[in-house]
Amino acid sequence: MAERTSGVHLNIQTSATDITVVYRTVRDRDLSSGWEAGPATVSVTCGDYVQSVSHSDGDMRVWKDMALFETIEGVDSIAHFTVPAADEPRLVQIWLPQNCPTELISIDANAPLLPAPAADRLWV
Repeated sequence: MAERTSGVHLNIQTSATDITVVYRTVRDRDLSSGWEAGPATVSVTCGDYVQSVSHSDGDMRVWKDMALFETIEGVDSIAHFTVPAADEPRLVQIWLPQNCPTELISIDANAPLLPAPAADRLWV
């Protein structure tokens, strides 16, 4: 599990049109201030195509007076993406949530997912 995943993404070569990402996050809530972390967002980019899916159903650490008060167990999040069709494998990037610890459980697709060659950076 990564504690902070800002900018972390997976570069894959695929001709898949259906990609499903299963992940588990741990968000925070502070009872003293009323602050709560926003939803966790997974994004997929492919050329000009960008789609993001947000969830708030992972675990929640609840803090009170700067001490951990309780942890509320959530469930795994499932993000499904429909990527435009392509005749040949192309670069698809899967961007992990940046605002909370994230455990990547699985990535499934309707075509093989292969490591992509190194590419220039893109910030979503």
